[in-house]
Amino acid sequence: MATKRSILIGRIVSTVCLSLLAAVWIIPIIWALGASFKPDLYTDTELLFPEAEHFTWQNYEYLLFNGEYPVLRWILNSFLVASIATILYLIIVSFAAYALVFVDFRFKNLIFNIILASMMVPGIVTFIPMYNLMDSFGWAGATDATYFLSLIFPGLGGVFGLFLIRSFFLNIPKELIESCKVDGSNNFQIFFRVILPVGKSAIFVAAIFAFLGNWNDFMWPQQMSIGVQLFQPELLTLPVGLAKLSGAKTGDVSPLAGAVLSAIPVMAVYCFAQKYIIDGVSRSGIK
Repeated sequence: MATKRSILIGRIVSTVCLSLLAAVWIIPIIWALGASFKPDLYTDTELLFPEAEHFTWQNYEYLLFNGEYPVLRWILNSFLVASIATILYLIIVSFAAYALVFVDFRFKNLIFNIILASMMVPGIVTFIPMYNLMDSFGWAGATDATYFLSLIFPGLGGVFGLFLIRSFFLNIPKELIESCKVDGSNNFQIFFRVILPVGKSAIFVAAIFAFLGNWNDFMWPQQMSIGVQLFQPELLTLPVGLAKLSGAKTGDVSPLAGAVLSAIPVMAVYCFAQKYIIDGVSRSGIK
């Protein structure tokens, strides 16, 4: 009886704590959504959503059809950058994970540990060296679309996706790989015909994290887009473009409308991929 009571109390406490945590996360989102339908920030300040007579679509119409801020072009730019970066990243980390698990060579565990240790280095530490590297390529501060290269290539060395996919590959029996080699398959055939179909859930999870990371990135694109902001602002990515809205008049809520627009693709991706994320993370042994 005491055990059942303690389990019940634990469930109640967990439910309350998770509900409070969910409220902390969701209330600002609801507030931003409601404020985006107000004519200005000072209308119906005591309400999350405006009253019927004050409800307006003007902020979204201004962003989408006014032409002063090409939000749709910014969304397209972010989508292209995030998609290309994700595809290239998956190619690199999936091949690397396969080599670190199924290919025998000296010091592979040491190499992986060194790579893993790089996760502990704050990104700000490598910010200036990476900027100097991009500048040596002529990509930093570029005034045309070549500056997209400076947004894509620095993220291709991310370690989390490698760690996630490698953890999943470790659960694949090596006897399966050995039997494929006995049948005459080489590493590329094994990877594409065996490992890729089996490990698609972990690779899909890594793709989601990589895509969202590139989609939401602001600090690095902001630094790389100095030249584009001056001469071709239509080439900006969405987070950097939305930052330009923050300089509008006092009380303007169009930045909130822009934030809502930027969140729609992310929420759509998450709703579509939720079960794959849970499945991939659980199968990879990450608790």
